[in-house]
Order: sequence, then C-alpha cells, then structure tokens
Amino acid sequence: VENPQQLGSLVERLKEQSIISIDSVTDEAPNFDFQLTGIAICYREGESNFLPIDQSEKGKSLLTGIKGILEDPRIQKVGYNLKATILALKKNGITLAGQLFDPMLAHYLIEPEASHDLSILCSQYLNYDLLSESSENTKERLCERADQVFQLRKKLQLELERRRHSKLMSEIEMPLVTVLANMEFEGVKIDTDALARMSDELRAESEKVQREIYQLAGSEFNIGSPKQLGEVLFDKLKLIDKPKKTKTGQYATGEDVLAGLSPKHDIAKRILDFREYEKLRSTYVDALPKMISKTDGRVHTDYRQAWAVTGRLSSNNPNLQNIPIRTEKGRLIRKAFIARSDEFLFMSADYSQIE
Repeated sequence: VENPQQLGSLVERLKEQSIISIDSVTDEAPNFDFQLTGIAICYREGESNFLPIDQSEKGKSLLTGIKGILEDPRIQKVGYNLKATILALKKNGITLAGQLFDPMLAHYLIEPEASHDLSILCSQYLNYDLLSESSENTKERLCERADQVFQLRKKLQLELERRRHSKLMSEIEMPLVTVLANMEFEGVKIDTDALARMSDELRAESEKVQREIYQLAGSEFNIGSPKQLGEVLFDKLKLIDKPKKTKTGQYATGEDVLAGLSPKHDIAKRILDFREYEKLRSTYVDALPKMISKTDGRVHTDYRQAWAVTGRLSSNNPNLQNIPIRTEKGRLIRKAFIARSDEFLFMSADYSQIE
C-alpha cells in the first residue's frame, strides 16, 4: 500500500471486518529509541497488506490513514507479541483498541512449558514453515506473519475453549498486555549522579577488599578465576580437608561454599564482599546509565508475560525485578530509582503469593 488510492480502498475493506491481524516491524535502535518502519494487516486468509511506514511525509500519511481502523473498538485485533506493536503505535500517538488476541499468550496458557515461538506454532497448528528470520525481504516476512497469525487465532481459540482457559485469556492475560505496555512506555527515572558516585565508592571498596584478600592469601592472584581461587583456598591455605570439586575437576568456589567457610575464615568473607561489589558495579551501577533512552531520558524495561512457567512476569533489559535489597550496598542502588518530580511518589506494595 503506497498511495492514497490503495490506502483508501484498504481502509474501506477493513471497516467491514470484525477481526483483523496486525504485525509491525521497527528499526534496531536500542533503549526504547526504536522507530516503526512497517505494518502488515490481514483480514482474510492468504492475503496481507504491507504499509511502509517511515519518518517521511508519505510514511506518516499512511499511518494517519490507518489510525481510525487501529483505534476502532469494534474490530478485534490479533497479533503475535502484540505488546511490541502496541508500544510502536503508542510512540506514534495511536492507541490500539478493540478486543485483543495474542497467539503467543494463548499458547502460553495451553502449554506453559513449551516454546511459544511463532515458527513453531505455525508448524504445529498450521503445518506451515515460515520464512526464516534471516530472510532479507521484510515485506514478505511481515505479510506472511500477519496471515499466519490470522489463521492461528481460530485453532488456538478452540484449544483454549477445550481447556476452559478462554476467560483467563480474555479477562486476565489480554487486558494485562495493555497495562504492561503502558508501564513500559512510562519508564522509570534514574539518578545518574547518585550512580556515578556509587561507582567510584564501589571501585574504592573493591580495591580495598582486593588488597586484604592478597594479604590473607600471601600472594596476588586473579580473584575472578574459580581455578586460581580454588588453588589458593584449598591447595595453599588448606581451609578444609576434603573440598568439593566440580564436574570439570576444579575446586567448587560457589557462593554456598564460600558462605559456609566465611564464619571461620576471613578470606572467604572478603571474597564474597569482593564479588558483591563487582557484580553491583557491572550489573547495575555502570550498566543502568547506558540504558537511558535518548527519547525521554528514562529507562524502559521489557516485561515478558509468556516467560516464567509459574505465571510470574519476567523483566528484561534491565531486569527491574531483581534490584538487590538484602545488603546495605544493594539498597543504595534502589535509591537511584527516583520519582519523576517532587509531585510524584514511589509506592511499594507486596502480597503473600501462594504458588
């Protein structure tokens, strides 16, 4: 669909539909700075329409032309990993409306432990092989995906009904998609000055502990190398008589081993401290500022709904669900997450979860 005539005729046909499927593609920009580059829409099997969306006037006019259909609450929208499309459209001022259906989430309810990859679903339910991800032809690939997703809905809907999961899908999982998209879109503000100060402090602490470890060991070695560490602790210092070994024959130097040794041996406690400081620095303090979006100066995680078999959410890039809290240094990192202004507050809520 490249000109106003084609667009007009597509919109007229789409107005008559009760269900359409949609897929989108964006550029590769990281940290929530991505831009929409194309949309595929399918309203009958075996046929899809591709709209090349870019930042030109022509691209923007195509998006404006299709906005009414995407925001029409009477038309059901089907899409694989629909949250990504909701976000890409939201960045362009479009709110995807109507009843939503995502085959990835449907399959997550049907077989939580299996892979929910679209190519596997197409093979399993439609006996169809999708073009490979490496295919250069974005238009063909996107159109094919929209068509297959359109066909998958019927099969998966029947399976949900058979398992009595339809209500769970329509009343819990699908409304949650929009909530998560809104949360991701909002993002979270980070105090970069606080993190910079913390980085310097952690580096100093880390170097201090490193010197203490060398002193206790009587020599310098690579603390980050399990092999060298095992040799120092068990061959040289002989902290225990019969140390555990890993499958590869090296001494086991995991956290549990060191935690067991730390009440009696100062060096084990120092190594645990060293590991904590290094992990906090590399995983959070130095990494988080690099994840700030140029678009709005905030950090945007990706909440994965169809990831954990238990039904919990998974947070990715960055993982906002495991910001440390058990140690004093870890709690400092939580303080770097701040409300957007003085008029806002952070509220913390938790509940007792029965798995």
